[in-house]
Amino acid sequence: MTRRKIITIIIIFLAVSITIILLPLVFISDSKEAITLGATILSGLGGAGAIIVGLTVYDDIIGKKVLEKKFDTVNSFLEEIKSLQVKIACYTNNNLTLYATIPFEKKSNFINSLKSGEEKIKVAFSVDNYYSAMDKLFRLKSSIHMPTELIDDLNFIGPRVMRQITYEDSSSFAKIIFNEKFNLETDNKTWMEFNDQPLSLKCYIESIGKIIQSLENWVQRNSKATIRMNL
Repeated sequence: MTRRKIITIIIIFLAVSITIILLPLVFISDSKEAITLGATILSGLGGAGAIIVGLTVYDDIIGKKVLEKKFDTVNSFLEEIKSLQVKIACYTNNNLTLYATIPFEKKSNFINSLKSGEEKIKVAFSVDNYYSAMDKLFRLKSSIHMPTELIDDLNFIGPRVMRQITYEDSSSFAKIIFNEKFNLETDNKTWMEFNDQPLSLKCYIESIGKIIQSLENWVQRNSKATIRMNL
């Protein structure tokens, strides 16, 4: 409850109190008896008012605590996704054509650096690595404190059903792993893509950027002050 609201409530309360105390004078000639009656009425109304104010303040406190939990959850998600080291190796006909380590960002400079055609290469993930790297994000997404209006956007990261890429599919593709060292010489991993929505490299990177943007927009909408974040 703001200071302005509190002052307004106090002023209204004083005005109503004086009115209630003096009102019986209109009907009762004995001023002492009238004021006593007015004070009795005021006392009863004051008790009821105290209960109402207490419930209002309690509700306000609970609302603030819930909002703080939501902020903590959204911020934790942003920090986790920004902490990921995204390692990308692009192959054409099983020959390495590009290797990069990038962070996830709202707007990725990496996409702009790709040669013509490279942005259309499909992405593939090592399943164990993907689910290990995304585990905390999955748990944060499922938190009771994650704002429900963000869930549709966050569903993009999964958990997902994946299928192994076939030789025909793998003539041109980008292998993506998170946080681990990428062994370019010896590759014993099983590479898979999203079963329901195979993605190009550009689409995947930009989709993560949209998630970051959605989370930042939520923070800005629900903050009284303008917050600048390194995203």
